[in-house]
Amino acid sequence: MTGQVSRTQLEANRSRLIQSFQGQRWLSEPSGRDAGLDIEDFVQLPGEASPFVLTLLRFHGSGNRYFVPLRVTPTAGQEAQLSDASYDAGFITAMLQCMREQRTLTTEKQRALHCRTRTPSPGAPALEVTPFKVDMSSNCLSELRHGEDRWVCKLYKRLSTDGGNELRALQLLAGSGLAPELLGSITYEDGTGLQALGAMTALVEGEPIYLPLSRHIKALIAQVVAAPEEASTFTRGGLAELEPLCRKLGEQLLLFHQRLNQGLGAATDEAALFQLAPYLDTHRARWERLHAAVAQDASLPAPLRAQALRQLQRVSHDILAPGKLRHLPPLPATIAHGDLHLSHILVAASESAAPRLSILDVSPRSLDAQAPAFLTQTVLQDLLSLLRAIQYFAFDEILDGIKDVLGNTQLEATRLVLENPGSLPPSCQAQLTVLSDWSKGLFGCIERAYLRAFERGTALDIHPSHARLFYVCRLLQELEYNYSYNRDFFKYCDFYYLLHLEGLE
Repeated sequence: MTGQVSRTQLEANRSRLIQSFQGQRWLSEPSGRDAGLDIEDFVQLPGEASPFVLTLLRFHGSGNRYFVPLRVTPTAGQEAQLSDASYDAGFITAMLQCMREQRTLTTEKQRALHCRTRTPSPGAPALEVTPFKVDMSSNCLSELRHGEDRWVCKLYKRLSTDGGNELRALQLLAGSGLAPELLGSITYEDGTGLQALGAMTALVEGEPIYLPLSRHIKALIAQVVAAPEEASTFTRGGLAELEPLCRKLGEQLLLFHQRLNQGLGAATDEAALFQLAPYLDTHRARWERLHAAVAQDASLPAPLRAQALRQLQRVSHDILAPGKLRHLPPLPATIAHGDLHLSHILVAASESAAPRLSILDVSPRSLDAQAPAFLTQTVLQDLLSLLRAIQYFAFDEILDGIKDVLGNTQLEATRLVLENPGSLPPSCQAQLTVLSDWSKGLFGCIERAYLRAFERGTALDIHPSHARLFYVCRLLQELEYNYSYNRDFFKYCDFYYLLHLEGLE
């Protein structure tokens, strides 16, 4: 039996805990993962000899905080073995019971951990818990099934300073059909506010939108490989087939943005304006880190490294320099998704001709119009993030097609595309044409539908310089992420689009 878990037991296992966390992406300590951690607070779940402990960890140096549920397994003597229980069916079942009982647990530091849900209490049959995917990301997702009822349990491993933004955003979207319905939450009250630790939502039927897009583009690639000279004709025909889906996505994204922002302006007479200076400060600091990383990257061929550094200098001079942006018109600060990509969009067939779409993992930077973070977000960032997501997806699919023609690996094919594209055979050259035309055409259809859905006289004015700024900043953000976690293929994908930026001096 486990008995009462003490801080002494937890502290004795800190070094082993750090070792068990190595290599997991939710642990955002790329520059100092060997640094120590503090067990900031903890609470044992109720129940006789419960083996589950909820811990809040803080890493030295960065100050980053993490929520990690642990299973405590006694060993010989006073020792105990600790293991991550994020996907443990026993833990999730026990946690759900606390939520159904509307429990407020008191932690070691006398802080409140609130467990709330509106899901019914299960009788027979027993609750089934199935992880969607046991991976290393910052959120842990499990499907809960009880008879015909199905929910999703989401645990936040990496905690952010913006607390429960997803919980609040889902409350704003309640009843809209645009996002999952929020059914419950786990929150931690630390004196400064509520920090979201987990959420319970209704299960949304459907598949990530990249799956039907993948089936489509794979068929298109096969056509182009068989008849490279017809690449443009095949691409136009394929995009026409996808037009209903793209139109629905554009219209749905606008409704999503409108619902998130419908309360803005009620408290004040004037809309808050996007603040360019702090946004540029953030991304110029990222540019500095990236420039240093690329300059020191011995894995890059010297000519490619030199090209990338020159292009980064042009980006600094032409896009990130404050003086280049003084002519821009004012832009309202608006609530955005915050991390929109294709995995966050579900599509399901419906009885009508148009598919049903849902948007997941809403993570706005801020929902408080008076907060500094609020003033560096805009719905335009979601549009340009979606363009980057389409480019990532298409690049991955096209390079998969090129490597099949060449008979090498995807990474080898990517390097050849970057270093010597003129040496590629016609079918591969044609696939690169598809990469450009298909990505532009798909995003263009979504963007047109988004803009058309605005009422007459209130159309969104997308200034080209704003669009280019948000596109480049998203690219830099993704490139830094790929450097941090040694994602070489996607790093080369970022270089491909960096080097293809147009209009730089």
